[in-house]
Formats: sequence, C-alpha cells, structure tokens
Amino acid sequence: MKRIIDVLDRLGLSLQTFKIAFAASVAWFVSTAVLQSHYPYFSSLAAILTVHVTVADSLKAAIQRISGTIAGVILSILIGHWLGIGPGAIFLMIFIGMAAGKALRLQAPVTSQIGISSLLVLALSQGHSNGYALGRITETVIGSLIAIVVNAAVVPTNAVPAAEKRILELSRLAAGTLENMAGLLQEKNIRDNAGQDAVMKLIKETGKSIEAIELAEQSLKFSPFPVRLRKRLAQLSQVMQRLEYITIQIRGIRKGIIDINPAMTGGANLEGLGPAIESTAECVAAFGRNVIEPLAWPLPLLTGRLDEARFRQELCLAQLTELPLSLLRDTGGILTDLNRILREVEVRQEGNRPELAKL
Repeated sequence: MKRIIDVLDRLGLSLQTFKIAFAASVAWFVSTAVLQSHYPYFSSLAAILTVHVTVADSLKAAIQRISGTIAGVILSILIGHWLGIGPGAIFLMIFIGMAAGKALRLQAPVTSQIGISSLLVLALSQGHSNGYALGRITETVIGSLIAIVVNAAVVPTNAVPAAEKRILELSRLAAGTLENMAGLLQEKNIRDNAGQDAVMKLIKETGKSIEAIELAEQSLKFSPFPVRLRKRLAQLSQVMQRLEYITIQIRGIRKGIIDINPAMTGGANLEGLGPAIESTAECVAAFGRNVIEPLAWPLPLLTGRLDEARFRQELCLAQLTELPLSLLRDTGGILTDLNRILREVEVRQEGNRPELAKL
C-alpha cells in the first residue's frame, strides 16, 4: 500500500491535492446554494489557498486570507468609486494596499492578498452595487471555513510517525558517531579536525529531528486525533531534548580525545577508554530502539546495556590512578561526559510501562 501511495505522490496524485480539489468544489457548491452566486470565484480560491499540511496552518492561512480580502474590498470600493477601473486606478490601488500592509508589518500572505482581492473586486464589481463586493467577503469566509473542515476531517495529517522515524535515525547516528570517537583512540597524531565531519553531520541531523517534532506538534493542533497521540508526542519531545544534549556531550568527547592524543602516543595506558566509549554508544542506540520499538527492543535489553557501560566506565576510571594530573583531568572529563550520556538514556519502569527517568 505504501508503495502505491509513493507512486501516486510522484504522479502528483497526492492526498493533499485531492483535499484541495475537494475543498474548492465543496466551497463552490455551498456558496452557490447559500449566496445564490453563479460564479463564486472567491470561495473556491480561498479554499485552494487555505488547505495546508496541518489544520493549524490552515487556520492561520484562513485568518490571513479573510483579513486581506476585507482590506482589499474596502480599498477597491474607495478607489473604484472615485477613479473607476483603469491602469491608473489599478496601479494606485495595488500600490497603496501593499504599501499599507508592509507599513503595518502584516505578514507577506496578507499583504499580497490585499492587492489580489482589491484587483479582482474592482474588475468584477463593475455594474454591481457595493453589496457585490461584500458578497465576495462572505464567499472568502465560506471557502476558508470549508477548507479547514475538509483538512481536519479528510485523513488529517499525522506527522508523529515521521517524528518517530527521525528520532530512531538520530539515535543510531549518535551511537555511530560515538563509536567513531572510540576509533580515534587507535590513531596516532590525530589532526585537530579529526571526527569533525561526523559531528557536523550529527548536528545537522539533530536540527532535522527538531523540525520533525515541531511539525508533529503543528499537525496535532486543532486536530481530531486522540489524546494518546498527544501524550506520545510529549514523550518524543522529551526524548529529542535528551538526544540533543547527548549530541553536545559527543562534541565534548571528540575535543577531549584530541587533547589526550599526545599522551597516548607517549605510551600512556588508556586501553579501557575505548571499550567505555563503545559500550556507551550501544546504550544510545538501544535507547532509541526502546523508545520507538519497545516490543522489538524491550526495557531489560537497555538495562543490560546500561549496566555493562557503567562497569566499563568504572573499570577505565580505576586504571587512571597512575596518570599525570593533566592527563587525568582530560580523561576524567571524557568519562564525565560518558556518564552524563548514560543518565540521559536511563529509562525506569512506571507501573506496566517504561517511562523516561526524571533527572
């Protein structure tokens, strides 16, 4: 089924396209029936421009559309009354309308709508009374409301699964980046930019994951989805905060490894540091899987990884007793960052379901 949907999307036959066309046709029908208008252009046009990805975005677009239409209609009535229709009137009307919109710091869609509405009303209202122009406002309201209803009722957008996928990929990438840091310990004469590309890729992916969470939050605003999805999104948001903090710790670990590299080439015994980093990386990957795929990766598996990582970190710490003070400080900083990562991925059992540990 997913493959069929992907093929249809590539052909332009998406659900969003269907909702736009459906909303426009319903708006035309309702405006014709209610207002007895034979050509309710404004109604269908408002529906087309109001159907967005989320219900919240549609509501915002509707407010902008209606506000711009009202301003445009008022402007067209004033200028049309004194100058009629012609190049000079059109120039003056659009110039004044859009300039006023920018002066009042209105959003770009509202400013553009003032110009479009004033032009259409001026062109189409010739030979009609002012009631014609007011009818176009009513059409816009009808079209916008229908667009919101259609967007909320016809398979409303649910971006939570996409956010889950992003978080799972981010946890895997964070784990892989941390493992790469362990690999740096095997190198000699590490360059100052070693591992920087991997860290930058992780930062970029973190930003994309944050955007996915924000889109999911938008998709649930004014949406008929059940409360359980909102609770799930709240959990994902907390997970995202923790993964973002883990990204910061990984950046600190990279810098710490570069700082202790001269000491490693000098024969210092830091054999336990690599396993400590690798076992912590396994915990990050297990954390992501436990949150997103709890049936495939239950809590006991994550707990086992956490116990192993703590043991490796303590073992590494015990090996640092004979190191010089400067090397002890830098290595201890890495272990501190690793321990902070473990605290971020802790999950405790709350009743019959796992919950993120409160730090």
